Amino acid sequence: MNRTGMIAGVECVFGARWDDAKGKARLKTKYRDTIGYYDDKDVPPKAVPALAAIHESIAIGDALAAYALFYHDDEGTIFGSVVFSAGQVAPLSETIYETAEEWENAIIRSTRDPNIDHIYFPEGAVSFEDDKHRRYEFPTAIEVKSLPRLAAASNLGLVLAGVAMSAVLAAIPLGAWIYIAEPFAEETADIEMVVEKIRPNFTEVLGKCAADLEEPWPAPPEWTLRQEGCVAAPDMAKVTFPIPADQRPYAYRFYELEPQNWDEFLSHAAFIKMVERFPGQFVEGPNQIVLFTPYDLSSDTVDDAYMPDTDPAAILRANFVGAMELNANDGVGGTTGSTDLELDKVLKRLEGKRLTPAHVYRQLEIDRTGLEVSPERIDTRQVRVE
Repeated sequence: MNRTGMIAGVECVFGARWDDAKGKARLKTKYRDTIGYYDDKDVPPKAVPALAAIHESIAIGDALAAYALFYHDDEGTIFGSVVFSAGQVAPLSETIYETAEEWENAIIRSTRDPNIDHIYFPEGAVSFEDDKHRRYEFPTAIEVKSLPRLAAASNLGLVLAGVAMSAVLAAIPLGAWIYIAEPFAEETADIEMVVEKIRPNFTEVLGKCAADLEEPWPAPPEWTLRQEGCVAAPDMAKVTFPIPADQRPYAYRFYELEPQNWDEFLSHAAFIKMVERFPGQFVEGPNQIVLFTPYDLSSDTVDDAYMPDTDPAAILRANFVGAMELNANDGVGGTTGSTDLELDKVLKRLEGKRLTPAHVYRQLEIDRTGLEVSPERIDTRQVRVE
């Protein structure tokens, strides 16, 4: 499905099939070396791709990262998104949403996608405040000359144009032909991509988490500290406290209030006032507050022949030497356990180990440290060969 609307007064078309088979497409375009096809018969041939109109009008930080771009038309009635990876439009990633609510929910869902590094959306769309989300000013003017145009998807026009060009070039001396052809060859050369294996640097996260949890965090005395710890893989951790919308790794402290003993309104107001001195963030539940400090997760490149370790339980047994009580496997490769060792000692023993420390935490009521770990995670990404 394609839809047409105005962006900064320029007629734009939404919903191309990028890097897909031509099929019965009537029109096509090319953006960042990726071909997109338009199937609907009522797409105006003079329109330009909506994603290109927005993408060329905003500042992109890391152009080779994987990022989602959300956009809409001037009237706020057509909503779309697309994913870029290694500077190119990801195949079949352009999406049209039926309502503004669906579009906003998609922005929120992309927060939890570990494969997306950044999310770009217009000012006023949602209220996230973290490094993964990047607001942009919706364009009021667009440089149309820099935008890709639509053309007939059929190759007949190209064949006829080639015949005509051949007749012209037959009369051009060889030296002139080389002069003319060279820039075109450079422009149309295929971009060579390679796949890299990368390993998330959880050791760095655990080290930052341990250091931050050694510091005092603000909390009124009537609030009880129930649990503290480090969530290194939010998409895999099974937590029971209010979950931050920011899905980066984070250190946290979880507090609860007993309303039968304290005034809920005054106690809540006191906590919020004290949080103003806290450099991190917070999220609330019913008589619950979680203070947390998020971290960026870096990655290290590994050799193509590198094979991940798939037995986290064996790693725990070897490194805790009887000090860790392991529970049964949860059925998806994860392992849980608990120990009397202090949280900082557990975090230290996990640093540098070939596993995914989804969640490591200290339960203050029972004075015991628990953990959730999974097999070592190895991801892949496409990078351009320079």
